[in-house]
Amino acid sequence: MCIQFIDRRSELKKLNSFWDRPEGAYVLWGRRRLGKTTLLRKFSDGKETIDGKKIKYIPLWRILLAKGS
Repeated sequence: MCIQFIDRRSELKKLNSFWDRPEGAYVLWGRRRLGKTTLLRKFSDGKETIDGKKIKYIPLWRILLAKGS
């Protein structure tokens, strides 16, 4: 299965502006199946983890489901 990555330039530009900031934690959220994980994977391609910056994917829905059980 080939996943196409089409015209997410504005989103990538916004993520890059966050990456250039000295500190912070950010959350990318939205409805299911919109390509959030794919967007983060594309954004993280070639990114160095300098100065302690890391890109971490945490599926919050799993945490919420676990708390509700």
